[in-house]
Amino acid sequence: MDAPIILIEAAARPLLVVFILASGLVGILAIISPRVFAVVTSRGNQWIDTWRFFRTVDNPFFRRLDKWVDLDRFAVEHSRLTGFAMLAVAFTLAYAFYLG
Repeated sequence: MDAPIILIEAAARPLLVVFILASGLVGILAIISPRVFAVVTSRGNQWIDTWRFFRTVDNPFFRRLDKWVDLDRFAVEHSRLTGFAMLAVAFTLAYAFYLG
């Protein structure tokens, strides 16, 4: 096998575990304390412009896809629903990849 593929396969499972646990913990935080969830989302809401690092073809179609869409406002307004959705996705992914 190719070395990069082996490296990706070795790193994929631990990263998946970390992302599932992180989304589950943030979901629990959103359910338990919407105020703290709002503070965490406001602190973590920083736009990083990757256009200067990863230049793609300068096409109007790609520029239209690469626009800012603010979903944090809806997530904070409905934090408990967001938390339940995050927990549902975390449990579904954990079941699909580890128990199923």
